[in-house]
Amino acid sequence: DARQPGAPAPQVPPQQPVRPDSPTRPANPDRPADQQQRPAQPQRPSDPPPAQPPTGTRPF
Repeated sequence: DARQPGAPAPQVPPQQPVRPDSPTRPANPDRPADQQQRPAQPQRPSDPPPAQPPTGTRPF
């Protein structure tokens, strides 16, 4: 192999069971990982995302 011994194999990234957004993982609405995918959560609709303030005021 021309690859370096310290370089990770290219076939490792595709098989990552740690990622919650993996399409191979069963989508369970009860799991908190499923809520991370959808930015608009029905649980707290009154809580706006910190990245986009509705007032238009930027912290920086």
